Amino acid sequence: MGSLSEIDRPSGRVLRLIPTGKRLAVDTVGLLLAEKRAALALLRSGVAVLALPLCVITVLVVTSSYYHFERVLLLALLPLGLCAGLIGLGLSLLVRALRELRRLDQRIAAVKQRSGALADAIL
Repeated sequence: MGSLSEIDRPSGRVLRLIPTGKRLAVDTVGLLLAEKRAALALLRSGVAVLALPLCVITVLVVTSSYYHFERVLLLALLPLGLCAGLIGLGLSLLVRALRELRRLDQRIAAVKQRSGALADAIL
């Protein structure tokens, strides 16, 4: 086939012939989309880590009728400190994932702009 190479779409139904130069652009976008999936997984993990402090605080509020907060202040500082640490970790994961997603979207847009013929095929 020479300069043409065959690729299989993710659906497995559509086969297209794409010139080799454009194949590089398609492969690049595929790699960037794989990295984007990893960044979305990081974002999901950040949201899950942020939900944990809410659970801990909910348990403390629900059981607050069984103790006086002033008397157990030193014991309460441990879970509250843990919550603060989890909130910090969750926020850092979210910020990192959002920055990565923005960077990947910009790189995908640059690849789409460079290969004008593929701009319609790449969402």
